[in-house]
Amino acid sequence: MSSDLTPAEVAVALKASPPVIANITDLWPRVLVALHAVGIGSRMNQIGMAATIGVENPSFKPVEENLNYSAARMMAVWPKRFRQLDMAELYAHQPEKLANYVYAGRNGNGGEESGDGWRYRGRGPIQITGRRTYLECGHALGVDLLAVPEQLLDPVVSARSAAWFWGWKGCSGPAELGDWERVRRLVNGGLTHYAEFLGFIRGFGLAA
Repeated sequence: MSSDLTPAEVAVALKASPPVIANITDLWPRVLVALHAVGIGSRMNQIGMAATIGVENPSFKPVEENLNYSAARMMAVWPKRFRQLDMAELYAHQPEKLANYVYAGRNGNGGEESGDGWRYRGRGPIQITGRRTYLECGHALGVDLLAVPEQLLDPVVSARSAAWFWGWKGCSGPAELGDWERVRRLVNGGLTHYAEFLGFIRGFGLAA
């Protein structure tokens, strides 16, 4: 559609580096197809989606969650789980062990020993996380993500997962209204990286 954002427009708004421009050129057209396929491909939704991917995944490509954290970083990210340095050090720079601990019993995951935390860690342009979300996303896309969670690294599947997430979280309505704070809270649960997100929105020529 003529109103669709081009990869070049996205790259300029996000102030992308050459490697990221290449990723935008590859992924963004797939995201557009996925958004239009579920009926939420308006320009405002496109802007919100592009800015969201920009802050959630600066590389602008399907990736797996990086859980290779130092003890100090874990205490900052999960202050209630890691109140003391000696506890955090037990999981420092051990991504699989950390994922199984912090994601145990959440979002449909089994206990720490189940391995679900690591198996269903964040993947995709907007990270799909947790067994229950993998199940719901896979059902919507007609893909068995529980059996093969790595499919979220496939460019087509990952683009479709981002569009599904956008609709599932109810981002379309607030995006149409330019309610960017609401969009950010729906995606993030808070306002992490909100200033950067608004900067990207302004990069598309909108007041924010």
